[in-house]
Amino acid sequence: MSTIAIVQTAFIGDVVLATPLFESARLAHPGHTIAAVVRRGCGDILGNNPFVDVIVVWDKHGADRGIGGVFRIARRLRDLGTITALIPHRSARSALAVRLSGAKERVGFKKDGGSLFHTMRVPYRTGIHEVERNLMLAGAIGWPCENLRPAVFPDAHDRTVVYGIIGDAAKYIVFAPGSVWATKMWPPEFYIRIGEECA
Repeated sequence: MSTIAIVQTAFIGDVVLATPLFESARLAHPGHTIAAVVRRGCGDILGNNPFVDVIVVWDKHGADRGIGGVFRIARRLRDLGTITALIPHRSARSALAVRLSGAKERVGFKKDGGSLFHTMRVPYRTGIHEVERNLMLAGAIGWPCENLRPAVFPDAHDRTVVYGIIGDAAKYIVFAPGSVWATKMWPPEFYIRIGEECA
């Protein structure tokens, strides 16, 4: 069994923006197993993704914290037969786990603390969308990159939950006020103002 791993252990939005890499991997290598390595709390977003065969959850602040977690993830990737890994998350810990997994092809950005563990270092371009930048990793090894967009694949239960919230409303607006990073959060009064303007 040969496995390709996409390692994105940042947050859920980053995982969604990395979803085109799974499709690119499947198009390039339809007979390989495609594995996603994501942090705890992000696995469900990939649960119905037809381009993902295996989800490896890295509990970086729990059971997989510290160097022991790096070795556990490396062993899991080795057990899966990982031969290639794309690492859009610029993390030395992620890059080290992939290096220790024995994957022969390790593609990541030059601009990160773990770049010395990559076999191919792709320049980190600024001024472009994150999806386009992530796809540069795939393009660097000849995988298809054209017309690939982020995608999630909700199932019937997901749809039932959403429709239970919005009902049969013809128009609605969704606010997502939370973020792990305070610098990405709007003050509450901004949401109130937009809500009032849209009401």
